[in-house]
Amino acid sequence: MEIRDAHFPGRAPIDAYGSGGFRFADMSHRGSIFTVPSGIYG
Repeated sequence: MEIRDAHFPGRAPIDAYGSGGFRFADMSHRGSIFTVPSGIYG
């Protein structure tokens, strides 16, 4: 399994969450995220 830092620059609304993940910016992310004004980190 490859683990890498994920970063989405800028702001995006969280469209959905549940089942261990999030959906935002027409993408899905499994696991936790950290949202700040500079972007979304996961």
